[in-house]
Amino acid sequence: FYAVRYAQKQVAMQDSLSFIVDSSADSYRATGLMNTDGIHMNQKALNQIGANVAKSINFIEHHINMDSCYTVPPNPTQPDWEIYPSPFTDKLFLRINNCNCIDFEMRITDMLGRTVFKATHSSFTTDNSPFSIDVGGLTKGVYLVRVMLNKQWTLTKKVVKS
Repeated sequence: FYAVRYAQKQVAMQDSLSFIVDSSADSYRATGLMNTDGIHMNQKALNQIGANVAKSINFIEHHINMDSCYTVPPNPTQPDWEIYPSPFTDKLFLRINNCNCIDFEMRITDMLGRTVFKATHSSFTTDNSPFSIDVGGLTKGVYLVRVMLNKQWTLTKKVVKS
């Protein structure tokens, strides 16, 4: 059971198009959401998983530009960017190339769509130098980083906090 979960998490960390849409079951035994056999979940747990999965899938479908999950050569009309490292601990680094940017907005959300970090800047310039983002306060898990430049480009990448 735990080996399978570990393998699933490894795949999700390495593949930007794979997601763990619910990991709440790890706490079910302690919260009384298991049947008396200790292996199977009760109906309340199954309902909770269903709701969590639906929220996550809805968020992924409406907030991720799946094309930006692939590494493609930069288009002269579209900014090229990277956010690293993943997995990260206390800091993320963001580098944006090929952009005449005025407005910048970045949001980091958890897999349930809750915003856990937000930054905005006007008169933002890119000189190909990365800038650091202090995210040491986030808990371990998978997050989506969304960047909007000039109120038109939305770039999304998945990152993992270890």
